[in-house]
Amino acid sequence: MRGLRPGLVAAALWCAAVAPGLAAELVFVEYDRCASCIRFNKTVGQEYAATTQGQKAPLKRVRLRRGQIIPDAVFTLKVRATPTFVLLHKGREVGRIVGFSSPRSFYARLDPLLARLN
Repeated sequence: MRGLRPGLVAAALWCAAVAPGLAAELVFVEYDRCASCIRFNKTVGQEYAATTQGQKAPLKRVRLRRGQIIPDAVFTLKVRATPTFVLLHKGREVGRIVGFSSPRSFYARLDPLLARLN
């Protein structure tokens, strides 16, 4: 297996999720050959940090490679498709978005998840 080992991915995600001062984080699980992931990166990825949503839950990217799995202990449910966006708050999964079709749809699905943080 090339790239990060699943255990290292889990450790990196867990440390990032519970880092002091970082209450929430949006983990973006992507795959190199995923057309929807590429479309997200082109249409939302670069602007996300400057949005209100990006201020509430900064984007943490996890790039999967062929054959790599994220251990079950990291998220409540397995990541079965890319892109998957998992909202973590203080190390716990709040919710997730599976798939990406457009920026408008993405933000419409993300806002209710962020509202759960209040």
